[in-house]
Amino acid sequence: MREDVDAVLGGRFVRPDRLAPSWLLVETWIEAMAWGHRRDDLGEADMNSLDFDLAKVGVPPALGLRALVARTWGIALGPAPGLVAGYVSGDHVDAMRDAWAAATDDVDEAHRERIRAYLAWFAEYPGWREAAAAQHRPLPDLVAILRTQA
Repeated sequence: MREDVDAVLGGRFVRPDRLAPSWLLVETWIEAMAWGHRRDDLGEADMNSLDFDLAKVGVPPALGLRALVARTWGIALGPAPGLVAGYVSGDHVDAMRDAWAAATDDVDEAHRERIRAYLAWFAEYPGWREAAAAQHRPLPDLVAILRTQA
């Protein structure tokens, strides 16, 4: 584990057999340091289905669930099987929240609970932004790590 920490912090190559534990280290660190976090394990088909359902009711693909992981962090840690990671800016969070909230009643009932859970998470963002400003810290982006193998 010490080698994993050294490799991740040093931006060095992480062996393929150490990717999953290295990502777990990153996730643990983020949970400890972040303003807030949310866990969601969902399959690839679930992601596709939710984004398709949102698109059917007029949510642009750029504001779908996959948008959370469309922009890479720019860290040296390579992707792990069954995991996608990325980030969106605070303005993007606001746009997603507004679009999803307007669409919630029109999506398939199977997706409403997950969408409402994401909306509750997105609703926390303004408080994080205010707290960051009050502490003279940079405004937070929303970092997402989604497990795509349920």
